[in-house]
Amino acid sequence: MHPNIPVMISGVYRSGTTFVNAAISCFEGYSSLSSGLKFMRFCFGQYGENLKTKSQLSALLEDCRSRLAYRWNIEISVEKILSQVIERGISYSAAYDLIMRDILDLNDKKISQQWCDKLVLGWNDVEKFLELFSHGMVIHIIRNPLDVLQSYKSKTTEPHPIYLDAIFNCYSSFLFAKNIPQKWRDRIIICKAEEFFESNSDIYKKLSTILNSKFNHNKFESAKFSTLIDQWDTNSERVDSISIGKKLHSINSYSNFTELESYLLESLCGSYMDEFAFPREYKPKHLSQSKVEEILGYKYLINRYRLAICGKDPGPSYFTNPIDLEWKIVNEKK
Repeated sequence: MHPNIPVMISGVYRSGTTFVNAAISCFEGYSSLSSGLKFMRFCFGQYGENLKTKSQLSALLEDCRSRLAYRWNIEISVEKILSQVIERGISYSAAYDLIMRDILDLNDKKISQQWCDKLVLGWNDVEKFLELFSHGMVIHIIRNPLDVLQSYKSKTTEPHPIYLDAIFNCYSSFLFAKNIPQKWRDRIIICKAEEFFESNSDIYKKLSTILNSKFNHNKFESAKFSTLIDQWDTNSERVDSISIGKKLHSINSYSNFTELESYLLESLCGSYMDEFAFPREYKPKHLSQSKVEEILGYKYLINRYRLAICGKDPGPSYFTNPIDLEWKIVNEKK
């Protein structure tokens, strides 16, 4: 087993990333953290282009300690991590690895103990992650955009109609999946969320080979199945039906969607749904650009729509800045 083979999970919200992240923890030697640290979003590049000095490292660790404690009720051993990073050589990769190992209680010198981290809407950080960890792997999850939109619409607390941003994020996710640079193609795995639920799927054998780790079916039980911070079962609409061998429920018709939803899904994601074999019945009505923009209303959505219809990548994005939101929650609790 190579030293330091961390795994990063990326994908759109409501696409099964929490479940897949938990599934990786069922491979021998792997532990998973879901949603808490978010190192690439909150830490990488925020303390200098390259992490070099003890003062930079101390500031990073103190911010992590505060945010993890007040937001997620997780304590980290700042002094121990500080010492370990200095011993290894101050860098973002050392800090990331040793913080993860501290949270998950993994030995900092046992390469047989590995970790998996999840970063929703994180595919713009994938190349940086792979540069940090020379043997690291990324699993990018795609799911039928109809399912993503329906789920996000029912879960989001953003103002109406910001839920439509799920379509632009799905479009961006597809663009990422189709345009992986040649040098990363052996280290970025594109998986359909649905594959992880099919009993005849080869995905677990494929990942066993890639990770050089055996998948433990005995750990794959809903009663035990969770990752640190996120509970996948409470994050799912269909707890009882989710397991290997039980097909993930999927929508294949636009009948329950509005004209605008159907038009945006088909016009932006339709060709990718065909390519990745996401079946659906489609006869969406064409809508003019002016009509679409009138309904979208928010400048944020209109700008992303204009990029997408020109074939440009709107990028992974949140309407509400997640960094500002998380620090707001932390500061209110202090």
